[in-house]
Amino acid sequence: MQSQEAVCRVERPQDGLINEWQAIGIGERKTIIGHIGRSLTPSTRARRWISAISSKQRSIVAAIVVGALIGWALGAVIGRWLPSRMRAIDKRFGAVHANRSVDLTVRSGAAHGIVGENGAGKSTLMSILYGFYQADSGTVEIDGQPVHIADSRDAIAAGIGMVHQHFMLVESLSALDNVMLGAEPGWRLTPARAQVRQGLDALMRETGLHVRLDLPVEDLPVGERQRLEILKALYRGARILILDEPTAVLTPAETAALFETLRGLRARGTTILLITHKLKEIMSLCDAVTVMRQGAVVLDCPVAETGIEDL
Repeated sequence: MQSQEAVCRVERPQDGLINEWQAIGIGERKTIIGHIGRSLTPSTRARRWISAISSKQRSIVAAIVVGALIGWALGAVIGRWLPSRMRAIDKRFGAVHANRSVDLTVRSGAAHGIVGENGAGKSTLMSILYGFYQADSGTVEIDGQPVHIADSRDAIAAGIGMVHQHFMLVESLSALDNVMLGAEPGWRLTPARAQVRQGLDALMRETGLHVRLDLPVEDLPVGERQRLEILKALYRGARILILDEPTAVLTPAETAALFETLRGLRARGTTILLITHKLKEIMSLCDAVTVMRQGAVVLDCPVAETGIEDL
């Protein structure tokens, strides 16, 4: 009871309060201070602290806060436009030397083709970038920052998405549930589905990647399944999109529609990494190309500086 009365006196200072404060023990003082601290919200504490300092000090604090915010914003913007790199990537599978000290630099917001015959090491390299494999040696930078990608969760967190040649979808689930699987916004399914649907509707309007969300995947044609895979990656925040032989299972009309979509994604700043052995696709879509042979890079240049015959 005594401590509660003391708390009331601290919160409503009156004459003689200082003398009473000095008269109580250290333990009771700590109890009173803790009670006051818990009763104040962070914003209230900040307002009281700011009101207690001089105008000059407030100006200094404001300048520091504004400078920090500007620095953070500029760093985020500039970082998004720095290139991503894989340096000296080496990978062996027993006696097979799949990647031989591979260097790859990809400009942010560009479409970059990776070509080579079967067994050249291009899919292995991209699987390392997506965390399916671990490189024996080498480093990775995303937007100019070193990253360690131990698995696909690390890749997704770094803004990397991958659409595999063989789709990674659960055929018995709806398209909506396939997107939500592993990225549920909550444990209650009904509100979670509503939230994911809202985000996908906005994403489909923005990108033109239209998918019938309520149909089971097994009822969707191949082209729509591929659009779903791309949507799934974008929904998870992919800024770098890897596509492994994306036209291998598509009709010519579906291929044309896919490339139109990829051009739109590139225009909105998404980096495209296209694994293919079809040189015409490289010349049609890509800004730069890397050619691999027997696990090593043998050519790396802008598409405008080469041709099908050279490739």
